[in-house]
Amino acid sequence: MAAPKVTVLLPVHNGERFIEAAVGSVLTQTFADFELLVIDDGSTDRTPELLRSFTDPRLRIEKNPENLRLIRSLNRGLELARGEYIARMDADDICFPERLEKQVAFLDANREIGVVGSEIVIFENDHTQGYRHAPIPLTTEQIRWELLRISCLYHPTVMIRHSIFETVAPYNPEYAHCEDYELWLRVSRAHGLANLPFPLLYYRRHASSISSKHFEDQLQRGETLLAGEVERRIGVRPGPVTTGALMAPWRTKDVEDFGEFREFFPKLLEEALARPGLTSGDRSFIRISAALTIARLLWRALCSRPKHLGPLLKLLLLDLNLGPALFTNVPLHLCRIAKRRLT
Repeated sequence: MAAPKVTVLLPVHNGERFIEAAVGSVLTQTFADFELLVIDDGSTDRTPELLRSFTDPRLRIEKNPENLRLIRSLNRGLELARGEYIARMDADDICFPERLEKQVAFLDANREIGVVGSEIVIFENDHTQGYRHAPIPLTTEQIRWELLRISCLYHPTVMIRHSIFETVAPYNPEYAHCEDYELWLRVSRAHGLANLPFPLLYYRRHASSISSKHFEDQLQRGETLLAGEVERRIGVRPGPVTTGALMAPWRTKDVEDFGEFREFFPKLLEEALARPGLTSGDRSFIRISAALTIARLLWRALCSRPKHLGPLLKLLLLDLNLGPALFTNVPLHLCRIAKRRLT
């Protein structure tokens, strides 16, 4: 049997509430040359029964001998996948019908890109009542910069070139709950990354999701990864003030001194803007993002630590040298975010 173009990798553990909708959204894709590889990670509910109710021959069900948990299930799936491309999918989300078609076309046309994601529509119950998140970074350099703040490739949206795992290790079990962020950091050092500027997935938000249940652990491990990435880029490892200001600005109300952050942040921006091959769009995106990072801290300072306003304004207006266009581009960017929330 010929290998499919795409393997859709979907691990599931006790996913009876949403698995039918997730699987159905894959099996009705406009692009047909795929296999849907479901890794049943020891489900004890009706998940196996619901999966067996599908008769589409493109559905492959592999049952773990025991509950291996998410990362080991993903790595088992990578070993079993036969496709040239691997599309990630979660058991509680819903694909747009044209998702695979658009991502395959993009990777076929852009051989330098190793991973491509997309925007999402966030919803809770009825997937027709959701909202698009803030505009996401689109190019390798934009994503590389945003990885200093968030995991800006939404894991269940990505399609990965299978061949990158010949030189890049798979998911690292040491980073449970932020395994995707750790992988994107490593991939970004050797391969191109991209996001498509439109949504291809309904992303379900609910209390039992991993991001909801393990938020604090995600944040702690993420800040550890971020500290290592900053050290790799500029040669000095930051402390919790810098990593916290980048990843969790809402917690900076307790910070007594932003001196460390004011030392590191301009160096990070300088390193990002000095990289070869940046387009004018990349530079504009990075500068706006840097300004918004400081704006978030200024808001927190205004609410709780007014003594920080002066140093942060100096950093924004003088130290970062962001240019006069900042004062028109940032408000326009904020307007675009607000518009997405309303449409």
